Amino acid sequence: MATIPHQRVRGRPAHPNGPTFLTYTPDGTKLITAGSNNVIRVYITGSDGEPTNIDDCNDNNTALAANNDLFIAGAEDGSVCVYSLETYLYEKMLTRSVASDISTEEPTLTKKYDGLIRRLESDDERSSKAIWHPDGRAFAIPTVTRDVQVVSQDDGEKQRAFSGGHMGDITALAWSPNGAMLATSASDRKIVLWDSRTQKTIARYDYSGVINIAWHPHNNIFSFVTSEGELFIYPNFLSAENWRIFQQPPQSAPFIHDPLSDTPGNARKTLVNGIVKPHTESRAERRGTPDSLDDILGPQSGGEEEDFVEDDDGAGYLEGINGHGKRSNGHLDGLDRPDVKRRTTYQTWQPEIHQAFQPGSTPWKGNRRYLCE
Repeated sequence: MATIPHQRVRGRPAHPNGPTFLTYTPDGTKLITAGSNNVIRVYITGSDGEPTNIDDCNDNNTALAANNDLFIAGAEDGSVCVYSLETYLYEKMLTRSVASDISTEEPTLTKKYDGLIRRLESDDERSSKAIWHPDGRAFAIPTVTRDVQVVSQDDGEKQRAFSGGHMGDITALAWSPNGAMLATSASDRKIVLWDSRTQKTIARYDYSGVINIAWHPHNNIFSFVTSEGELFIYPNFLSAENWRIFQQPPQSAPFIHDPLSDTPGNARKTLVNGIVKPHTESRAERRGTPDSLDDILGPQSGGEEEDFVEDDDGAGYLEGINGHGKRSNGHLDGLDRPDVKRRTTYQTWQPEIHQAFQPGSTPWKGNRRYLCE
């Protein structure tokens, strides 16, 4: 895909050279940046004015997270501090280490994924950061092969991969708010937009040194920071076609076999050719064929059915006629031998009928399912 020409905006000096991070508040009114110095900056969306500076913060920041009222900054020394977005002041420290008097509980390891990312130094421009898909069922990570791998949170299985978009190591990645697009940057001086559903590139831009990316939660605004500490805020970044993708309802994570789309249990799915098994009427409701006797003779005349057996000689043929129009066997003598004939009995218990299934019809879990014999 050819690179899309884009009108460049002026970069804003935010922090010194080195790792720089940014995040939007959920309502999109503020953009927060932090870097290697001890100043955190808060920008107002849509304003070209100077940002609000929060001084005397921890330096060498490595992470940011925000809600509409406050934000949290994590530093390289392990400290995690809370700041108010109303007063723009430091509020408290959450923890410095698990051995401190603030928190003595040892963290619990719930899952471990081996061999997915490379080992990097803290000042490395290459990324090994895992980012959660907005639906919370999978995360994406950059790989050593310059691809982005999606991994299922439930079982740790590898799912879809975004491949072939970069010629250099990936430095940043971020899902769009609805999960329909993925943005990546790399050392090849490219920003690439991907369609999450097809894992195909849909746009490519020339920007160098990008190390972190942020989508605006609601508007067509795309922001990123560079290794030189500059902040770029691009309004109307997406084309009209890609903006329509941005406005779609929330999309599912790109699974190979999405558990949410599987048919529950072993129920038989619709046939591949689209033929659906027609509804069959019960035996009591079955109609005759076009040439059946009832269709040929037509409805019987008269209000009531005529008796087939006529007692014309007074021999008592009509005695003991049951509800089905047949004689009972009450006139027969009893048998001396035991009745060994199997008789049909009707009880309240009914067998539980299992849905029909065939090998390979068990539901998908991750990227596998079980065979049956």
